[in-house]
Amino acid sequence: HSAPVECLVCVYSLFGIIFFSPNNIAVSRLVYVAPLLRPQEAQTIISMANAAALRNTQLAEQRLHEIEKDASKANPMEVQKLTKLLQEPKGWTKDRHDTYPTTDLNVVIHFDRDEKAFISKILHARLSPVLERLYGVPRDAIRANDMFVVRYDHDGQNRLAEHTDSSHISFNVLLNDEFEGGGTSFLNRKTGDRTVARPRKGDVLLNNAMVTHEGLKTTNGTRYI
Repeated sequence: HSAPVECLVCVYSLFGIIFFSPNNIAVSRLVYVAPLLRPQEAQTIISMANAAALRNTQLAEQRLHEIEKDASKANPMEVQKLTKLLQEPKGWTKDRHDTYPTTDLNVVIHFDRDEKAFISKILHARLSPVLERLYGVPRDAIRANDMFVVRYDHDGQNRLAEHTDSSHISFNVLLNDEFEGGGTSFLNRKTGDRTVARPRKGDVLLNNAMVTHEGLKTTNGTRYI
């Protein structure tokens, strides 16, 4: 009859590890803000994203036109995906992340070679050394698992629910300042306290990916990250 007790001890031990881990207690010490992009560079990335969205729109319209001309080419799932892509804001994906969907563009998939090279050059030259100093990760060993530009519209998707990220380190770069509201809230699960970060345009926000956080509501305008 000792097995249930042992299991209970295991559960309490696991709970203790999660609850009292630095990911949940030392939130403020795990969130960093640093300058990364010049104003014009940030605007350039927004322009790249809008150009990619336009390309997506044109391709989706062309594909739907082909399907309308030949019903045999119709695939309900494809039609649904294309139709959603043409909803406002046109050309931006709305459900790429299943659990926590964002209105976004995948940099690897949707940006062209020169656009990706522009972003990669900046990240290697400026972000990698910062990650190396803060987290001790050799800059040559740093790899981006997922990189995307996301937009929060006050009259559309304006926030992101509380979550953790499926990586070791997360970073977000604020690309504009023509909006109201926004920011990222980090939760200390032990005390219930929150640390809110509101970077300036061009700043990068860095955090341990396992810290619980949420994107706060954009109340006016469009916020690009």
